[in-house]
Amino acid sequence: MRRKVEAGGFAHKAPLGYINRRDERGTWIEPDPKVALMVREAFELAASGTPLRQVLARMESRGLRTRRGRKLSVSSLWKVLTNPVYCGCTRHAGSCVTASHGPIVERELWERAQEHLEAKRRRPQRAARVPLPARSPTPRRGRRGP
Repeated sequence: MRRKVEAGGFAHKAPLGYINRRDERGTWIEPDPKVALMVREAFELAASGTPLRQVLARMESRGLRTRRGRKLSVSSLWKVLTNPVYCGCTRHAGSCVTASHGPIVERELWERAQEHLEAKRRRPQRAARVPLPARSPTPRRGRRGP
């Protein structure tokens, strides 16, 4: 599997917008003509700064669904929009390798979408760590044991 990914292949089930193909030469993924257009529109909306929930509502109104026919969630749309497979790369060992499959979006559009998504990302605010007061050795009331 490592050799396939290093050679630019895709070693997993095809993500949303792609379909798996197989013949005597091997297996590969290629863009699904119907769904790829909707995925591309989602990237264009995200790159223009449209909030993620509005992108999701627009995609639902266009009929974008998961492989099982369910509605996409915000987190699954986030995963689609941050996946480098859509710009023609695969992740391997922490880096992006140029893939042999056709990209749905150009690299520049993917990077613009990443900039807008990262700018709007909510990171949890951590409270300042305050040391807890020492527990007083007060005896417990009631009986102990059987």
